[in-house]
Amino acid sequence: MQSTDTIEKLESYTLTNHINLTEIEAPPFMEEERAEAFAQLIRDIGVDSLWIDEVGNVIALLRGTEGNRTVALDAHLDTVFPKGTDVKVCIENDTVRAPGINEDNRGLAIAMVLTVFRAIKEMISELRMTFYL
Repeated sequence: MQSTDTIEKLESYTLTNHINLTEIEAPPFMEEERAEAFAQLIRDIGVDSLWIDEVGNVIALLRGTEGNRTVALDAHLDTVFPKGTDVKVCIENDTVRAPGINEDNRGLAIAMVLTVFRAIKEMISELRMTFYL
């Protein structure tokens, strides 16, 4: 199976994580709750190690089988919106709307990092992956 096929197969998984993580408030320097939720999702996928550093970055390592290549992905957990902003996601037809939903919650992003992690686990990749978020 091609990696793009696996990622397409995981679209509903990606969308669910995208919505759930977006609906956790994460104002600047106050993203601990989102970091914990994100870290748990990574743990659920299964990684070799995971930790949250002293400034709140979620870092996870998924080892490949050969160890001769490294791929790094990164995203940020916080948004520009102040505490108390209504971050409830609204779905209208094929459009998903909420403050911060297109910030870094999807693109490179938190939800996509989870999907890539899961796709690699499903494909038994030979990559060693490190994520700094």
